[in-house]
Amino acid sequence: MGFILPWIFGFILYKKEPIIILLIAPMGITIAFILNDLGSNYFWQFKPTFKNLSLSALPLNIGFYPVLSSFLR
Repeated sequence: MGFILPWIFGFILYKKEPIIILLIAPMGITIAFILNDLGSNYFWQFKPTFKNLSLSALPLNIGFYPVLSSFLR
């Protein structure tokens, strides 16, 4: 749900203004990966836990956070 549902809204935004998704979403993904890697190593935990700690936050990193950053432009 952290990946599919946000990208449904992202597709709606893409239909209205495609340049926003193309410019903002990759930056949102990059910032989400950096902050979640630092945060999951030092401050918080995601469930389920895998050997690779950043794997648990992957749906949020490539789904929820980039679409949210595009809507907040």
